Amino acid sequence: MPSTLADGRPDLDRFVRAAERPPAFRPDRRDLFLRDVMASFLPRSPIAPTVPETPGDPRNTPWNAHFVGLPLPPTTGQCGRTVRDRRPGREKMGSSDARTPRAARRAGGPGPDDVRHPLADDLFRLAHHHLIGRPLLHPRATAYGLASALLAELLYTGRITVHHGDVYVLSTEPPADGLTHTVLDQLTAERGAHPVGTWLAYLAGSVVERVAGRLHQAGHVRRETSRLRVPRTVTWVPVEPTTAGWPSARLAMALRGGRRLDPADQGLAALTWATGLDRHVLDGAPARARDNLRALVDHGWPPMAELARLTHAAIGRSVTTYRT
Repeated sequence: MPSTLADGRPDLDRFVRAAERPPAFRPDRRDLFLRDVMASFLPRSPIAPTVPETPGDPRNTPWNAHFVGLPLPPTTGQCGRTVRDRRPGREKMGSSDARTPRAARRAGGPGPDDVRHPLADDLFRLAHHHLIGRPLLHPRATAYGLASALLAELLYTGRITVHHGDVYVLSTEPPADGLTHTVLDQLTAERGAHPVGTWLAYLAGSVVERVAGRLHQAGHVRRETSRLRVPRTVTWVPVEPTTAGWPSARLAMALRGGRRLDPADQGLAALTWATGLDRHVLDGAPARARDNLRALVDHGWPPMAELARLTHAAIGRSVTTYRT
């Protein structure tokens, strides 16, 4: 039983002092421990019981852990026995056994309602200065990253999946967005599965202009052409700097504080690592923030994590070939 004060209130300072002793508790579990202690004293509604938010809860998928970077303990039920997750495909999640793409889709993942902002638009904002629109990356890194973001938009809406390095079309239902509709038509026109790197190289040729055109049509950027350089260069300047800088601020705050990221931002964070934008997003951040980002890539939603790793490798090959 927790100790109480003279007036009957629980002595929460006792738990705070206990959590600050390094030998007894691991630093990365401190916030989770204090939250559970504080929540144990809150009243619970008998009509709408609260859902536990610990990473080991069987109702939460591993890629959607509420605290990024925390190791996932085995799920335990009554009497301390391990609870087996019997949802379809969960027992093989992360195994090396070959599965069909449709089996991978049935294993669970985010849906269209989990994507609030188009990934390619947010990655475009991350890859350019929020005030003057200056590119922050190598041109090929930007192009490959945006091409991967368009594939991720189709991945989140269930149109495609990534399995063993290849892209498979799961649904030919046209998306509402015209740009992703065009990309899906291009994927559907090619019969069979093709490697992710092949599609990234194909889409990278015009993806920057196409994503910038979508932002321009929505009124988020304006086109400016330099008259002092030969050949003339085109710069896409943000109309509203606050909107342009919000994706970077959103990711930085979440990764620095170990906060939960929604499924779309988890994919966006993985692409920042794949393209090297984490150097700008986490500039001056502590090492724990980079550990959280790396854990997100290593233990994220499997199709998105695989897409991010393949994009990272493709960018490395492309930039190396360009320099040589």
